[in-house]
Amino acid sequence: MEAGPVKLIEYLDGMKQNVIPLFQRPYTWEKDKWQNLWEDIFDHYNRADEKSHFMGAIVTIPIKTTPVGVNKHLIIDGQQRLLTVSILLCAIRKTVDERKKALIDDYLVNRHYDGADHLKIMPTNSDREEYKKLIKTPENLDKNSLIVKSYDFFEKQLLKKYEDESIDPNKILEIVVNNLAAVMINLTDTDDPYLIFESLNHKGQPLTQGDLVRNFALMKFKHSIEPNGEQEKIYNEFWLPMEKLLDKSLEDFLYHNIRKNGDDIGKNSIYSAYRDLFDNESTSDAVALTIKSMKESSEYYNTFNNPETEPNKLVRDYLSTFKRMNKTVMYPLLLRLSKSVKSGELIEEDYIKCLYILESFIVRREISKISTAYLRNIFLDLCKTYQSSDTEKWLTSQLSQYPRFLRWPTDEEVQNKLINDEFYAPKIAKFVLEKIEKSFEHKERVEFSNLSVEHILPQTVTPQWREMLGEKYAKVDEIPRELMHNIGNLTLTGYNTPLSNNSFDKKKEILLNSHLELNKWIVEQDVWTATQIKERAGILGRKIVTIWQGPTNKS
Repeated sequence: MEAGPVKLIEYLDGMKQNVIPLFQRPYTWEKDKWQNLWEDIFDHYNRADEKSHFMGAIVTIPIKTTPVGVNKHLIIDGQQRLLTVSILLCAIRKTVDERKKALIDDYLVNRHYDGADHLKIMPTNSDREEYKKLIKTPENLDKNSLIVKSYDFFEKQLLKKYEDESIDPNKILEIVVNNLAAVMINLTDTDDPYLIFESLNHKGQPLTQGDLVRNFALMKFKHSIEPNGEQEKIYNEFWLPMEKLLDKSLEDFLYHNIRKNGDDIGKNSIYSAYRDLFDNESTSDAVALTIKSMKESSEYYNTFNNPETEPNKLVRDYLSTFKRMNKTVMYPLLLRLSKSVKSGELIEEDYIKCLYILESFIVRREISKISTAYLRNIFLDLCKTYQSSDTEKWLTSQLSQYPRFLRWPTDEEVQNKLINDEFYAPKIAKFVLEKIEKSFEHKERVEFSNLSVEHILPQTVTPQWREMLGEKYAKVDEIPRELMHNIGNLTLTGYNTPLSNNSFDKKKEILLNSHLELNKWIVEQDVWTATQIKERAGILGRKIVTIWQGPTNKS
């Protein structure tokens, strides 16, 4: 590795080309960054000293090319700064004499070369055409392009007056040439560009873990200078569709995907883990297969985030449950299961059975109030011991064997918890009540989005309610949470506001209009006390352990 301070203009001097990898993000600097650069340059406008303005580090690596043509360097870091300075040079070129225009042209193009070697900077694919037009003939430009907007910004700055005098573009050019400095870091084939990059502290936009993974993976293929190269093919066929599909959830996907073999990898170690994965591949063909597999997994992952895209209704319902309950900790295992379905190792019918088992496992644990902190260990262990044959039996067996805080609660534990403890919690209460109502299999469709959870015994207890509850609760300041928020005291209704703190008789009158099975037993009662609440909790508890069968009765 070579490292040292240089004038920034040296990157644009001589017969060379700086290639921005096609897989890098496009030009992203906007007005705040342009303004900062202009102000930094203008600080030198009235100073005679040659003090440098440091613009950070530029990291490059040589590209192996044929003996014919200019030397090429891949820009690992610093593309935004180099492009912006070249755009500024284009704006200056418009306002100076012919001799200075020729000088600027020598910073922008290799005048003795045409085609791929002509530009001093070869931008990424999405910026290439507008940048070429800007360099050659700045006409008919796309005003929506950030490159063009940057050019317009600098053009306007150059036309402004300073202390009632026009700005001298020649002085601005001198500052760009003589005062802008950078640390040049030129890597060799044996250097790891991303270890270097990770240690840099610069003014540009930092790459995400996802950016680093993409860059490292694609660096395993021959650099693309001309279209349809090896690197470009892998990018267009596999990586780009994955990025477009997942968008902002790409990094989360990479996190869950790298954990699907049971490795406990943290979010800050995503890039390191993929770097090791790709380094362990013996050939670029093997890396290509890995990226292809990642693309397939990204399609499964997209259905986890967007269950409505899943064509199978039963699968769609389970995925909706997991998303609704925010059980992303399950995603590595779901990726394993999805891959088994894709490969034919697991038929869809058994896949659905596995999803049922997992839903039972997490719902029973939620009801039993077992800490969710242990789910991480459980699902990593399931990924590590994953069995692609007889998967349903393996999954049932594994979950049944976990002890204590890792356990799959039994029927007795779930029912006792429902009768004797509070149940109300936004994440679980409405979902469970909806599933109970669905289990009655009405022919008429219920629109659950219009319903909310109602406390029969209201959360604000009136004297009338205290009288009904009896002497035990007449003088206590607060009704115990295990009674107030017991499942036996909860129902679904579209009459939440009218019900409010009304008396039990008034609530029964309103609930008579309800078409929900959940409310029929309630309106048959003469009073609503702890006895009725516990009795209904028992009824619903028996229903729940039938809906979500557990380790003792799963066939």
